[in-house]
Amino acid sequence: MGTSDEKAVPGEGMSPNARRWVKAAVAVALLLIVVIRVNSIYSGYREAQEETVRLESEETTGSAETTESAEATETAADEQAKDSASDADKETTEAPTRVVIVVQNGLNLRSAADLSSPVLDTLPRDTRLALKGEENGWYKVETPDGTVGYVSSSDQYVRVEEAQ
Repeated sequence: MGTSDEKAVPGEGMSPNARRWVKAAVAVALLLIVVIRVNSIYSGYREAQEETVRLESEETTGSAETTESAEATETAADEQAKDSASDADKETTEAPTRVVIVVQNGLNLRSAADLSSPVLDTLPRDTRLALKGEENGWYKVETPDGTVGYVSSSDQYVRVEEAQ
């Protein structure tokens, strides 16, 4: 062993019994490493499975809540539609409390409360319109023939009176 060409052999100079113990210790250490790694992989797999089950459970619960919410919304919408329908019936059957009278010949009756909306009709002076509502400087009105539209609320074009 004195020359540099000689290689050291691991375990040389150890008793055969000591070599067995070293080999056993290395084997146990490797086995322990394998067990820890497998456990880690399995734990990750188990956590992923639990997360999947939790998400599936939430989706099922969420879709049931969504269905209940949608049904409640539909019911509320149905009730609102019924109320609107009965309000519309009241509007057409009850006499208007106020009327809009056209004071300038050629007033435009529009489809929406906007100058750029289409003109439905041109109204002559002294036309009496049933007042249905007010919106952003416009009156929502109904003509004697039943057409509903909008006219400017400016006193330059119309005046409002109590119905007689």
